[in-house]
Amino acid sequence: MRAVLVLVMSSALLSACSLFGRGDDQAVPEGDAWRTEVITAIEQTPGVVSADLTVNDVDSGTGSRLPLLQGAFTVDGDTQTVTDEALRRAADVMGEESSGVRVKLSVRDASGTATRISELGYPGVSNGRALWEATR
Repeated sequence: MRAVLVLVMSSALLSACSLFGRGDDQAVPEGDAWRTEVITAIEQTPGVVSADLTVNDVDSGTGSRLPLLQGAFTVDGDTQTVTDEALRRAADVMGEESSGVRVKLSVRDASGTATRISELGYPGVSNGRALWEATR
């Protein structure tokens, strides 16, 4: 009987550890609507003239698939101001609990020169949670 009890307790402990090990490092917004809403939020930002953006599920390297917001958008006007507003709107859609959403974005100015968001005041922003924090 003790052996069974030890086995059950060990299994429960291992299961709990694996659940807690994930934490919120893979949190994603609920449902699927946010995937189109985040792209629309960037596209409809005043000063954004075009956008080539996608949200696809990619292998996270841990055996699970997580969303990746990637691509570029073109701005007309002050690049920094428009970028700040577009990223704030994107973060508002994804929310604070979006650390599982990977972010890989670039911004093109009117001349077509692309710049990574890390070079526009968002260093280290590689997921939705970090974007949320950087835009607050």
